[in-house]
Amino acid sequence: MFKSYLSITLFLLFSGLVVPAALAQQTNDRQSAEMYVGYQLKGIDGDKFNGAAASVTGNFHKFIGAEFEIAVSKGPDRGILGRLTDYDYLGGIRVKDNRKNDVKVKPFAHFLAGINQVDNLGAKYNSFTTVIGGGIDVKVSERISVRAIKGDYQHVYDVSYGSDQFRVGFGLVFH
Repeated sequence: MFKSYLSITLFLLFSGLVVPAALAQQTNDRQSAEMYVGYQLKGIDGDKFNGAAASVTGNFHKFIGAEFEIAVSKGPDRGILGRLTDYDYLGGIRVKDNRKNDVKVKPFAHFLAGINQVDNLGAKYNSFTTVIGGGIDVKVSERISVRAIKGDYQHVYDVSYGSDQFRVGFGLVFH
């Protein structure tokens, strides 16, 4: 459990150091990078998992960026069976209008792939996962947007069975 919190802390620290440097070197025609932090509700096999997600996106084109996300969600208490904790370590492509302009509402879509890890009473299970989804960012200032809604379909490829999951969330985006 400590390793998971350490990895999330290191990711956020790295993001806090790298993103401001990238933001300081923005091009004139587009946002070069952004960081998202927010709440996440995840549906897994009929249970609701509450948690948080953080992502960093480097926009290498005015419409395409490379996105990296870490998310953690905790499930309901299951008595003697314990409480499941679900982690996602993802990377992929995001499509969004990254141009600097006066457009207030910017929808986006992304495809991510990576590792889903479930922790049950200290036993960790890792599986390959893919995520497809999108959302809507609403600009509130030159440097901040509100991610009004984010919705994703996630498929976890487990050896014994596959799991279809859904994620919804909202939060803040820093440009």
